[in-house]
Amino acid sequence: MGACMQHDPCVCVCVCVCVCVTHRYTYEREAIAAWLTRAHTSPLTNLPLSHVDLVPNLTVRTAIKEWLEQQQQHARAQQGSR
Repeated sequence: MGACMQHDPCVCVCVCVCVCVTHRYTYEREAIAAWLTRAHTSPLTNLPLSHVDLVPNLTVRTAIKEWLEQQQQHARAQQGSR
């Protein structure tokens, strides 16, 4: 699974809680929140961040949701052809 993905065994799906910070890079919420407790710099550039507000990345969330739906449809089609 990618850095932004978590597996939820209760519902057997991958969920993503991706957020952006000032410089518009996307991070997994828990990972960047932990980083920001130690530093107010970008983990990629080490440059100071003008603010540390975490903004949901809806574009990434939507893309992942669509991909997951496609994978589920593909799995159902595969099961139906057996």
